[in-house]
Amino acid sequence: MENINPDDYDHIYQINYAYLMIKILEPYIKFMLKSDGSELEIYHLNYKANQHNEPQLINIKEYILFIQYDFPEIIQATKHFIEKEIEEEENEALEFSTKIYPNGPNRIKIKPPEMSQEEYDKKIKYYDGEYKTEKIGSKIYTSKNYKEISEYEKKIHSLQVKITNLNKINELNITNNSKIKDIIEFLDILKNYYIFE
Repeated sequence: MENINPDDYDHIYQINYAYLMIKILEPYIKFMLKSDGSELEIYHLNYKANQHNEPQLINIKEYILFIQYDFPEIIQATKHFIEKEIEEEENEALEFSTKIYPNGPNRIKIKPPEMSQEEYDKKIKYYDGEYKTEKIGSKIYTSKNYKEISEYEKKIHSLQVKITNLNKINELNITNNSKIKDIIEFLDILKNYYIFE
């Protein structure tokens, strides 16, 4: 869910919105039409009372409770988990920086004695990145001015994007599912107009 950016979908149109919500809810809810097309069936994939982890057929009232109560909680819990991950990454980066710069930042890097050279090199590459290299003929030149984005920076950015996506999904849910009549209309669109794959 956190990898989905609602801005990548033209969800102003109801069919596109339906497609987007089906994708967002995929880990939790599955919508199906009965084979004769007469009724929309809603399955909860992680139903609390279900001990066998089998999809559980739920009614419209249970879906409304899910989308208005459980789903916002899932969004918040996922955000909290990701924020905790960012905090841990940042703390580890600070701890490593403190170890390699014992005399303060912008000083000479020193490998901590308890750390192997291999581990040190790996962490330096992870946190600091590498200078860009270019091969010209048989020689390789290293640029002292341009560094590749480090894996650490990429990871932090990726986690921040996930939080942004979750905020957008939460806003989308508030806008489109805060009224029961809107939820009923969404389910009606799924039943009558959406083409299930």
